[in-house]
Amino acid sequence: MGSGPQVVFNENTSAVTATKSAGLNVGTLRYEGDRVYEYIYNPSVTAAAITLGMCDTASSTSGYSLTASTTTGYSICRGLVVDAIISASCYGWLMKRGVATFEAGANNSFAVGQGMMLGALGVMQPATTVSLTGAHNVFGYAISALASGGSGLGYFNCL
Repeated sequence: MGSGPQVVFNENTSAVTATKSAGLNVGTLRYEGDRVYEYIYNPSVTAAAITLGMCDTASSTSGYSLTASTTTGYSICRGLVVDAIISASCYGWLMKRGVATFEAGANNSFAVGQGMMLGALGVMQPATTVSLTGAHNVFGYAISALASGGSGLGYFNCL
């Protein structure tokens, strides 16, 4: 464990609450092993399922209100839902960096090492299938090969 101040959290990264947890603010970063998490709010009317990526909402200026809905390839991924479904209008933890399981979009397969981008409804798609994209939209790489619509391991860096 590194030197310096250590923060002890009163909840684990699978905690999802309808009200903001005591002592936490949206945007709080948390380091757990090789993963970095961010405390976020899901203002959407739908839940964000495990394996889905999330992006800023259209009206968000703070960057901390996120949604799993996106226009394919144009939204920058802010993190991946990994430990618990983040229900609609709830607070929860989003993984910003680390290795996790992700879901490929329909008709999108991945080769090992292939870059990924946020696709429609929070699923991942290969960077090569998106038009009008800049390098800033690639936020992760497939660690395992997977068939279209499947799930596999990827390394994510959404910081």
